[in-house]
Amino acid sequence: MMSMTRWLFDYGQHTDATFIQCSRTPSDILFRRELESIAARVRDFNVSFICERPDERGFWTGYT
Repeated sequence: MMSMTRWLFDYGQHTDATFIQCSRTPSDILFRRELESIAARVRDFNVSFICERPDERGFWTGYT
């Protein structure tokens, strides 16, 4: 999925897309910074993270 997302971003193919990633904890989210950066730059690209539980070090206010 990241390969396709990077291609869309790199080649300016801005289509209406939502990237949903599920992880056990917020620390387990892969490519979080990169996905948030793309979502901040591309109006039609949305990203949502879903975590099973909060981290041991903190809390999670996102989807569960």
